[in-house]
Amino acid sequence: MFGIRGLTGKSLFNLLCKGLYLLWAVSLVLILPGTEEAVLASGSSTVAANVTLSPLEVQVYAPHMVPVNSEFQINTVIKNHGDLPVTQATAMLTLPAQLKLVSGKMEVKLETIPQHGSKTSTWHVRALKKGEYSIAITGSGDYNHVIVSGKALFSIRILPGWMPRWFDDFDGLIEPFYK
Repeated sequence: MFGIRGLTGKSLFNLLCKGLYLLWAVSLVLILPGTEEAVLASGSSTVAANVTLSPLEVQVYAPHMVPVNSEFQINTVIKNHGDLPVTQATAMLTLPAQLKLVSGKMEVKLETIPQHGSKTSTWHVRALKKGEYSIAITGSGDYNHVIVSGKALFSIRILPGWMPRWFDDFDGLIEPFYK
């Protein structure tokens, strides 16, 4: 007799048959970009849900490497690819403890991003400790009474303080020495 955690061969077979029936009985309608209705059917009951996919794209422009104790700039462009404006839009910067915001606020109010338009934001950050760190920027807002967001993640390498700023142009040459 076969058993797994108290299941005999017969009860395991019955469980598998029920699982296969559920897979057969449930169907999913493909959700395309924009707001679509998704229908899940199981037996005689039906569940419907409205789903909105985010029209926001977040682009980040920042250096790949900087020396410790230096200040650098992070520029962001948040694009709205939708056919409606995104209202109450914000851009939010998330930094690790080893990086410090020099001026401004972590969350910037962008107000309204027009349809097929974009807004920009800039932050000035200081590198406090040598290492490699991840930075996140999230753009969000109201799109036709639904909160949508887009996110960009990137990493930055903080080098020893004696490295001149222009070494960022040669990161392929010096990178092997600091791994």
